[in-house]
Amino acid sequence: MEIPASSLINRYIACQGPLPNTCPDFWRMTWEQGSSMVVMLTTQVERGRVKCHQYWPNPDSMATYGDFKVMCHNEEGNSAFLVREMTLTHTQSAQHRELTQLQYLAWPDHGVPDDSTDFLDFVALVRSKRAGQDQPMVVHCRYTISELCQ
Repeated sequence: MEIPASSLINRYIACQGPLPNTCPDFWRMTWEQGSSMVVMLTTQVERGRVKCHQYWPNPDSMATYGDFKVMCHNEEGNSAFLVREMTLTHTQSAQHRELTQLQYLAWPDHGVPDDSTDFLDFVALVRSKRAGQDQPMVVHCRYTISELCQ
């Protein structure tokens, strides 16, 4: 997406939230595309229903997803959004990349956020974290309905 009146081109990969069995594919795509930022626009559970699998480890933990190890260094935020700093490592090459995941928590399924201020703050945070980066940003919401029905 080209930003008018500037030389900036923002690149995005839009996808659904990974299923338990597609986490290795999600991390492979993130690695292969050179992404260092993931924006998650959903909660994991809403009204007792799972909306997105937790495809990352808890803070200060590491998990393996196929050919990739993910280490979550920290998690901080507020009632509207969370920021997680992680390291993504390709186990076969031992190469690693720092990665930031930004999760917006206040977007209700089939609705809109109650407070535009929280969302605008989140957008400003995404922009500031993305500044100077050329690689595509991965953006996802929840599972798709068809995946949940199988």
